[in-house]
Amino acid sequence: MRYLALIIVIFFLWFFAGSFVNDVKNDSVSSLHKIILWPQLWVKGLISPALTQQQQKELQLENKNLKAHLWQLEKTRPSTNSNIVSAKIHSRYPFNDKSIISINVGKQAGINIDMVVTVKEGLLIGKVVKVFSRHSLVETIFNPDWQLPIRIGEDEIESLLTGGSDLKVTLISKDKKLEDGARVFAASKDFPYGLTIGDLEILEPSSSAGVFHEAVVKVPYNLNELSNVQVLKKW
Repeated sequence: MRYLALIIVIFFLWFFAGSFVNDVKNDSVSSLHKIILWPQLWVKGLISPALTQQQQKELQLENKNLKAHLWQLEKTRPSTNSNIVSAKIHSRYPFNDKSIISINVGKQAGINIDMVVTVKEGLLIGKVVKVFSRHSLVETIFNPDWQLPIRIGEDEIESLLTGGSDLKVTLISKDKKLEDGARVFAASKDFPYGLTIGDLEILEPSSSAGVFHEAVVKVPYNLNELSNVQVLKKW
């Protein structure tokens, strides 16, 4: 019995000792494997987020490019009327010259000298005076040298528009009855008859005696903030 008990004790010691050694061995190998792989795992963990961020940046850039392309298509989309060419006004910043503006259409778009330029379709702003391949110069009604026969209101009172920072209405006989806010429109043979210029604003009578009214024209836009015009190819 003593020998049997001793054999059983030795067997158990051998079994548990072997398991312990194997566990230690496995743990050692696992730890060694981790030590060997740690730099690789660290580099992989460091690079993967960077690649993800790079991909996000590329997607954001592509999204911005698509938005810019759509914006350009929308802003430069030609009018459905073949006789009207939509155009963008080139920036004049920081200058404030209202006499001449540059637009982004030219010979390639069928633009010619003396074509009428409007804000939308019925508001006169000027005419083309010089044409290049892809852009044109427009003389505006704000040019001090600009003069245009006009008519005022429903009675179509004749007058003369003189350009400048203030659009002056001159040569209106004082025997004519004028109303503030009356529509002022083009009456020259060089422009479509009836193109609106703006609204009449009668000035206070001056102290000096005269035979003519003093008035100006107020336009419903600020040229410095204007970015879109239309060129009338035919009228």
